[in-house]
Amino acid sequence: SMMQYWDFVTLAALLFTATVTPYEVCMMWATTQVDGLFIFNNFINCIFILDMIFNFFLPYRDSVKKGSQLVKKHGRIARHYLTGWFPLDLISILPFDLLVVAGVIDTDSVNPSMLRMVRMVRLMRLLKLARILRA
Repeated sequence: SMMQYWDFVTLAALLFTATVTPYEVCMMWATTQVDGLFIFNNFINCIFILDMIFNFFLPYRDSVKKGSQLVKKHGRIARHYLTGWFPLDLISILPFDLLVVAGVIDTDSVNPSMLRMVRMVRLMRLLKLARILRA
């Protein structure tokens, strides 16, 4: 089904994040360059943005006392996502590197360890693995 395909795409993006982000945090300098890695990171970010949009519409299983029931009402789905994974998903897609490249953030005035910390936020995406593996 389409969702199984999408779960595979998301899983591949998560594996990329798990592999590359620690390298970026440990080995990269405090500046951001527009190179292949920068472009691919932004492509991965687009995958996670699409995933966020999908999560506003995908039915979920609501545990009730006598089993679980599939929730299909859009309002309940959106509320469930907003009060669950949405804040974490939103923080993990903040386009910090784009803001640096665009000149909105001046890297000379920011502590390099702070830049590394912001990149580490991407690792929070790995918490999605639990959600995918549960499905």
